[in-house]
Amino acid sequence: MVNKIENKKFQTLKFINSKVRNFLNDTRDTKNMTYQEKIDYWHKTKPTLEEFEEDLIVNQKTRNKIYPYLLSIIKFLKIIEGGKNVVLNRYPEAFEDAVIICPTHDESIDYERITAATNLHTIFFHNQPEVLYGNVNDLFLNLNAHICIDTFSKEARHLGLAKMITALKLDNSVCNYPEGVLNFHPSVIVNHPYLGAIIAAFGAEKKIVPWGYESFGKQAWHKQGESFDVTNYIEKLKAKYQELIINNYVEEKSDEHENDLINYFANKKMEAQKLGLEFSCELKAFDFYIIAAYKLRDILATLKWEIWTEKQRRDLFKRNRGIDGIWHQFSEDKKSMLISESREKIPADYWQKVVEARVKLYPYEDEILTEALVNRPYDREDDVFSKYEIEGLKLGLDSLLSQINLKQNLLKLDDEILEKDYAEAILAITDHNKKPVFKTARDNLLRLSQPEAKKVISLVKKRN
Repeated sequence: MVNKIENKKFQTLKFINSKVRNFLNDTRDTKNMTYQEKIDYWHKTKPTLEEFEEDLIVNQKTRNKIYPYLLSIIKFLKIIEGGKNVVLNRYPEAFEDAVIICPTHDESIDYERITAATNLHTIFFHNQPEVLYGNVNDLFLNLNAHICIDTFSKEARHLGLAKMITALKLDNSVCNYPEGVLNFHPSVIVNHPYLGAIIAAFGAEKKIVPWGYESFGKQAWHKQGESFDVTNYIEKLKAKYQELIINNYVEEKSDEHENDLINYFANKKMEAQKLGLEFSCELKAFDFYIIAAYKLRDILATLKWEIWTEKQRRDLFKRNRGIDGIWHQFSEDKKSMLISESREKIPADYWQKVVEARVKLYPYEDEILTEALVNRPYDREDDVFSKYEIEGLKLGLDSLLSQINLKQNLLKLDDEILEKDYAEAILAITDHNKKPVFKTARDNLLRLSQPEAKKVISLVKKRN
């Protein structure tokens, strides 16, 4: 028995030692590297799917053993920082099986705060390989287990999705942010969602736990939503779709699934009209993922709205002592009126200061990268397309609405097409602005601002 205990201790120490060594080696090797060089280094050193799976299987028990200590450190650091979690509700039974926690994305430290609120070990899914090196976060993530992707690499995105499905099938929960980046838009409650969490939940037959998150200074407010069974939802969508086709697409919103389908058809019809295309009600597998993502976005937006409302209600009680005792006597209209009055006191520059504070937390090396971070959300024309996206669509670029701007559409092109049709134009722009000329068109494109990407498109359009 003593030997078994000693062997277990040795395994734990061996695991921690290997992760510390990797951390120190990475820190040494990436010292003085540029933003792009760190991304290239990550591509060379990132674990394969087989290596990732083996690591989870071999070290799962060890990670479960050390996780309480990691969680204690996280909670202790939050106490030192003066941070406070306000958890409005919890459904612990939702975590009896492996799940994907899908939170709204509000700040750079929300994963730590969500971890402290759930007490659940999750594999962190994130998209910033360039910030992994040179800080202790890298060590913590490797001890905990994480999945990192380069959003500008199709291969890395597919690998990240495969790792997420593998982790879920091995009964590991994952934390994935459907929005992809922080929400920098003042009037969009939840950004347009990416489909990774939906596809992974469907592929692994696991549920999604929607998690509303909003920070107010050092306070972090949490609200857990009811579990979203993606597999069951999509199967019912497909059955309802067949009914609609058989009945020649009769617009009678009889239930939730039919309502979601008809709303999606309406959006597709509007898109077709804007592009001068013929509308078709034919749906493919990918369309059902998109509808499920819209559903998840609506759930998250509702959770976030409920957090805002509850925060304003409690603030109202603090300003008006005694009103909490008679709150239940007010009509819903009266309650809304009393809460909305507090919004008039929000300073005109409130959102600008919020954005500035968030950007400072990211170690981006130049203003172009910062601009890409801030301008990702919905600069949309008629709430459907941005002017850059319209121009990209006319040129036959990818028409998926999940890609918001022209630069993102360009980055989705295969390397061969990008080099052939756009390389000269991109080089002309980078040379003109006296920026470093990198080896590939994609490297240069990463450094272009949105207006410069538009110039590239214009040059290609003239040439063709």
